[in-house]
Amino acid sequence: MFKKNLYVFDLDGTLVDTLEDIANAMNFVLREECLPEKPLDHYRKLVGKGTLNMVAKTLEYDSNRIDEVHSRFEVRYSENCLVKSMPFLSIEHLLEAISESGDYLAVLTNKTQPLADEIVAALFPNIIFNAVVGLNPSNKAKPNPDSLFKLMSQFDVKECYMIGDTIVDIETAVNAGVHPIAVLWGYSSKLELDSMCPEQLFSDVDSMFTWLGLNVVDLA
Repeated sequence: MFKKNLYVFDLDGTLVDTLEDIANAMNFVLREECLPEKPLDHYRKLVGKGTLNMVAKTLEYDSNRIDEVHSRFEVRYSENCLVKSMPFLSIEHLLEAISESGDYLAVLTNKTQPLADEIVAALFPNIIFNAVVGLNPSNKAKPNPDSLFKLMSQFDVKECYMIGDTIVDIETAVNAGVHPIAVLWGYSSKLELDSMCPEQLFSDVDSMFTWLGLNVVDLA
């Protein structure tokens, strides 16, 4: 039987610009705590590493408050995760082209499974994903490769490509022994991503179309 490639995309900063909704939710909780708000750049450096890590660093590791503040952030964000968040330009057309090519298409994120499902369903209603994998009690966060291993085991895969915008995504790919692909339209700098030596580093979606051997979609 002919084997297919598996393209696994990170969510935050790769498929969807979620930064403002995340920052707004966390700053809302900080205001309730009578603590100073943080700028977008503070959160830009933390997105993709898990929300518990984000809360811990925002509170400067005040261990007495991390769990409670994290729980309140999760509630606030879950109620406001689609206020500002939008897919990156042309990314939906890339996903559609991959899906129509016959290869496997998946999402692997450090968001909780319910949030991952909600955001993907709302922002990509016309895309058929073979799997959407978020955090749940049986999964470990990236860069642990276990969830990626489980994902690959579901399909008869020729090659697997992990595509993301952060060092965490590249580390996940390396840890799983798959192809690490980095994108520059998300939340990490070229310097940061270059330091991880990804196989490919894309500055725009059109160049990914070319790499995949697909026709660039004319949006005019």
